[in-house]
Amino acid sequence: MFSDTWPPDVAARLEKLWRQAREQLKDDPVALQRFEYWNWTFELFIKEARVNWAKAGGNEIQNSEFRIQGPKPLECRRSSF
Repeated sequence: MFSDTWPPDVAARLEKLWRQAREQLKDDPVALQRFEYWNWTFELFIKEARVNWAKAGGNEIQNSEFRIQGPKPLECRRSSF
């Protein structure tokens, strides 16, 4: 379920937005401190999302900004009954 909820494209988009927010807050140390207080586990979350995607059988795909994991294509088989 984790890999379905947080696929690589979603995790990459979240990471991009997180980095943008940190960049926008760099000139305001108090705001940045508050942001980091609420998001202190975010980097670990992104790593966990990628690890779980790989464990779920993802294969590598290339994103324009991040090297991420993607799902393996499903194999179609006809039922014998």
